[in-house]
Amino acid sequence: PEERGPFDVLPLVLKMPGIERPFVYTLPKNYIQEVEIEHPNYPTIKDLGLRWAAVPAISNFNMNLGGINYNCCPFNGWFVSIEIV
Repeated sequence: PEERGPFDVLPLVLKMPGIERPFVYTLPKNYIQEVEIEHPNYPTIKDLGLRWAAVPAISNFNMNLGGINYNCCPFNGWFVSIEIV
């Protein structure tokens, strides 16, 4: 990003078979959804300006289905409170 901050969303780096150089794709700002972190018992938490991805996901997940290995499978589930807090 031109101006860096504590919550920068990094670009996607895609490497396709048979293509020498990876492709770098910056997500448009209107595609990025975040929620502000707040707590009903501690209202000053909101003053910290913390944010979390509305749909957190990883892309380095390896999935094996029927003996076929799918590398870099996007995955966005099973987040529990200890991973967020």
